[in-house]
Amino acid sequence: MSMYYSTHNVPKHSFGGKADGLIFLSGNGFRVPPFYIIPNDILQQIISEEYTVASLCAKWINDVQPDKNSLWAVRSSADVEDGKNKSYAGLFSTEINCRPHELVDAFQKVIAGYKQVLKDIPEYHDANYFGFHIVLQQMISGEISGVGFSVNPLEQVSEHPIITIIPGLGIKLVSGEENAMMIDLSMPPKILSDEKEYCGELFDQANGYTKTVETQDTLFEKIRSHLKELRQSLQAIDQLKGHPVDTEFTIYNNKIYWLQVRPITTLIPRGDYNVLDNSNMDVNYPGIVMPLTISFVQHSYSNAYIHMCRFLGAGTSFIEKNHSLFKNTIRAVKGNMYYNVTSYQQLLYQMPFGNKTSRLFPKMLGAEEASFQKPSQSASFIAYIRLFLHLIRSIVFIGYYKRKYTEQYTRIQEQFDNTSLKGQSHTALIHYFKTLENELSTYWYVPILNSLFTMVIYNRLTKILSRSRLHEHYPNFLNDSLMGSGQVVSMEIVRTLQELTRSIHENSDVKKVILEKEDHQVLPYLKEHHKDFFDAIMSYIHTYGERSDEGELKIETVNYREDPTKFVAFLRSNVSVSQHHITAKNKFNYLTVLKEIYKTNTLKRFLFKTTIAFTIKRVRDRENFRFIRTKTFDMVRQIFREIDSALLKSGSIINEGDSLYLHFEELMNPASWSTQYKELIATRKVAYKGYQDVEHPIRYHEVHNELYPISEKPSMSKNGLDGVACSSGITQGEVLLVTAQNIHELEITGKILVAPFFEPGWVGLFSRAEGIISERGSLLSHTSILCREMGIPAIIGAKKCTKNLRNGDIIKMNGATGAIEKIQHS
Repeated sequence: MSMYYSTHNVPKHSFGGKADGLIFLSGNGFRVPPFYIIPNDILQQIISEEYTVASLCAKWINDVQPDKNSLWAVRSSADVEDGKNKSYAGLFSTEINCRPHELVDAFQKVIAGYKQVLKDIPEYHDANYFGFHIVLQQMISGEISGVGFSVNPLEQVSEHPIITIIPGLGIKLVSGEENAMMIDLSMPPKILSDEKEYCGELFDQANGYTKTVETQDTLFEKIRSHLKELRQSLQAIDQLKGHPVDTEFTIYNNKIYWLQVRPITTLIPRGDYNVLDNSNMDVNYPGIVMPLTISFVQHSYSNAYIHMCRFLGAGTSFIEKNHSLFKNTIRAVKGNMYYNVTSYQQLLYQMPFGNKTSRLFPKMLGAEEASFQKPSQSASFIAYIRLFLHLIRSIVFIGYYKRKYTEQYTRIQEQFDNTSLKGQSHTALIHYFKTLENELSTYWYVPILNSLFTMVIYNRLTKILSRSRLHEHYPNFLNDSLMGSGQVVSMEIVRTLQELTRSIHENSDVKKVILEKEDHQVLPYLKEHHKDFFDAIMSYIHTYGERSDEGELKIETVNYREDPTKFVAFLRSNVSVSQHHITAKNKFNYLTVLKEIYKTNTLKRFLFKTTIAFTIKRVRDRENFRFIRTKTFDMVRQIFREIDSALLKSGSIINEGDSLYLHFEELMNPASWSTQYKELIATRKVAYKGYQDVEHPIRYHEVHNELYPISEKPSMSKNGLDGVACSSGITQGEVLLVTAQNIHELEITGKILVAPFFEPGWVGLFSRAEGIISERGSLLSHTSILCREMGIPAIIGAKKCTKNLRNGDIIKMNGATGAIEKIQHS
C-alpha cells in the first residue's frame, strides 16, 4: 500500500475525524489547503520499526518537492476524535509551522503523543483497536482566523450561524488564551462580544511569532465582506452533513480556507422543538407549584387567549386549527412552571405584525431570544384583514374597553363579597365557579391586548428614540419618561403601608405590642386595647390582603387575608427598622426635555409627546391590571378552598389540602374522576416529594417529547455584573442579598437590594432601598414599573449578580446605563 495519500487519491474509507473532515470539505468544493494522509497501517509499521519516519518523510519530499521554506502542520487524526457523539479534541498532539526538513522530528512527537495516550488512558489501552492516522497539511498564514458554528452551540436551534474570530493565526483562539470577537451571522450581522480590542499572532520565517492587535471596528471591517460567504458555507456544510457542525477557517489573500469540520457534540437531536422558559415565571409562581395551580393556569390562559382572538375577529376555523397552541402556552416540568414560548410565538406570528411581535415576545418576558418554526397553518387573507381592522379598532378604543373591564370586575367583586361559599357542596361550587368564569371572561381580552400594545409600542419607541437626538443627552429617555406617572395601584399599596408603619412607629405602646408579642397574640390584643390600630390593620388586609410575600398567584399560597398573622410578621419587619417617607429619588419631566431638544420641530415634538403619553397609560394599566388579576385569582382560590373542605367532609380526600394534588379538569368533573381522587393524590405526592431537590434551568428545548436543559448565556459585560438600564439614577451603597426566606429579618434601609427576582408582595422593601438590582425581569415587569414610579435607581437582567456580589460589598450602580462597579469587597 502507499505510504501516504494526497488530497486527490484518498481511498473511500475512514481515516479519523480530522482527515475525514478535510476529505469531506475538499470533495464538496470548499477551499482547503493541500493535505496528505499517512494511514494507520504505515504508522503501526513505523512504531514496530518496520519503517522509519525518516524514510517516510524522504519519500514524501522526493514525490511532492515542497518549497524548502514552506510551512506544514502535522496533526493526529484518530478514529475516536471529532465523533458525532463525543469530541476528544486536544487529546493528541499537533505540531505546526514546520519546514520540510523539520518534519521527521514533528512526526516523532505526534507518534509519541499517541503512545502516551494509550499508556495513560485506560479506556483506550483496554478498549478494542482504534485507528490512528496523521494529516500533513500546508500552513496558511491567515490574516484572520476563526471558528464557525452552523448553529449557536448555546441554543442548538438558532436559525443563524455564528463565528468567533481573532486577527492572525487561530492558535490562541482555539486554546482560549485570547478573547475572540463573536458575530451572529443574521441579516444584518450582529457583534455579540463587547471587547474594544482583539489580540492574535502572526507568523513569518524571519521574525517567527509576533503579536497583532485590532480594534473592534477594524477587525469587523476586515471580515465584513466575507460574512455572506461564511454564512452560506456554514449552512451548506450543515445541510450536507445532516447535523450541526463546528468548523475552523482562516482568511488569506481575501480568500476563505477551511481547515477542519466536526460535529457539534450535543445530545439535542434535530427536529420540531418547543422552547420552554421560566425567566419571568418565578415572580408569581416561584419554586414548586402544585398540580391544581398549574392546571388551572393552563386552563385560564388558554381561555383568555381564545377569547382575545375571537374578539379580534378570528373565526372558529382559526381557533380549531390552533387548538394545540392555545392549550400549551403553559407547561409543567417536575413541579416547576414554564412558558411554552414557541406556542406564543406561533400564535403571534399569525396575527398582524406577527413577524416582529413573535420575535419580541421573549423580550417581553425578560427572556433571551428564541427561534421557532413557522406554523404550518395561517390565517386566510380575509381573516388577516379582519384581524388587522379589529386590532386597529382596539388600539383606538382601548380606553373604552378598559373602563368596561374595570366596571365589570368591580360588579363581580361586589357580588362575590356578598356571597357565602361556606357549606356548599362540590357540585354547587363547580356551578358557581363556571358562572363566575363566564362573567369574567367577557372582557378577559382587555389586559392581554393592553400587554400586547405595550410590548409593541414600547419596543418600537425605544428603537426610534435610540436613533433620535434625544438619545445623546438622555440615553434612558423612555424609561425616564415613565418615572412618577401616577395612578399606579402598587404605589398606593406602598404609601398605605408606609402610613400604617409610621403611625405605629409613633405610638410606643402599639409598637411594643407588635415587636414583642407572638404573631397570634397581636391582633386580639390590639382589638381590645387599641381598636383604631386594629381597624387600620384590618382595613389594609381587607383592601390589599390578596398580596403575600410569596407566590401570590398560587392556589396553595396562604395570603394575608387568609392568615392575618402573616401580615403581622411582615408589619413587624417594617416597624422594627428606621422609618422614612417615600419620596422619589429622581424626577423627570419628558415634556420639558422635548421642548428643549425640539424647539422648532413642533411636528416631531407632538408625535413624541402623543406616543409617549399613550405608552405611559399602557404601562400604568398593565401594572394595575396585574393587581386586578391578583384579586380575581383570590376569588378562585376561595372557591377551591371550599371545594377542598367539601371533599374532605364527603371523604373523597383524606387530608386538608389534598385537592391541591388534583388537576383542574379532575375537580371540575367529579362524575368521571372522584373515585380516583385518593389514588391520584397518593401517586402525585410521591412524585412531588422527588421534585423538592430538583434544580431547574431557566430554559429547556423539547425535541421529540424529550427535554434538554439549555445553559443560560453568560453575561457579556467584562466584570460579569452589568445589566439592563431600567430606572435612572446613580447611587452607591452596601449590597444586601434578598431571598424569600430572609426578607423579614433584614435591615434594608439605605442598601442596594440584589435578588434573582422581586416578587409583587415585596413592595414594602422598595421604599427603604437605595437601589434595586435583579438577575431577571423585563423593562415592563412589576419591579421595573414600581422602581420607575418611585424614582429608585434600578437595573434588571444583571446575570449572575447574586453569585458575583456578596453581602457587605460596596458598589456603584447607574440605572441609566446598567453599569455596576464594585468599589469595595466585603
